[in-house]
Amino acid sequence: MEKHHKFSIWYVLLGIWFVLILNNLISSQIGPKQVPYSKFLDQVRADKVKEIAIGKDRITGKMIDDKAAK
Repeated sequence: MEKHHKFSIWYVLLGIWFVLILNNLISSQIGPKQVPYSKFLDQVRADKVKEIAIGKDRITGKMIDDKAAK
């Protein structure tokens, strides 16, 4: 007797949902962080920013990693 496997669209949707949630969690941990302008200025004054780019509506910078500096 052969077993017939039933294909369910719910398994596919559940798999896609799981991958999207996992992607969101990973990208939020390793992606760029947004900081308030006042904290950004404090970091600049403390020489903890190594690069700054000023755009039309955004200011970005590369921070010096405290762990790498020690």
